[in-house]
Amino acid sequence: MARKDIARSNVLEVHRTIPVLVRGYSESGEPFNECTYTVTVSNNGCLIELKKPVRNEQLLVLRNVETDAEILCYVATRANSENGLAQVKLGFISPSQWFWELTFPAKDRNPTSDERLKPKIGDFSQ
Repeated sequence: MARKDIARSNVLEVHRTIPVLVRGYSESGEPFNECTYTVTVSNNGCLIELKKPVRNEQLLVLRNVETDAEILCYVATRANSENGLAQVKLGFISPSQWFWELTFPAKDRNPTSDERLKPKIGDFSQ
């Protein structure tokens, strides 16, 4: 299955600390559950730090602890961080506008070009 590379995509990510539970299988096939927090979130996935080693393209289930919502995701990238944990970028198998219960504006939207915000001719209100 071809997956969109969220590591280099033009997706708006926001810094948000949300408690999550990650479920999957270790390289030896043992099931694991790990509680952690997001570093960034988007409607296509998130960045988290994990103790458990995972590999690129590995499927995981992510649970938003605040809402109990679950979503299937994959490991897009992983890198070791200075604190000994792995920084793991997860991509959702199917993008979800609602998983984080946040609204993500289009990244290429320029609020100064929004016609609704421009004053109308003859508009002298303060």
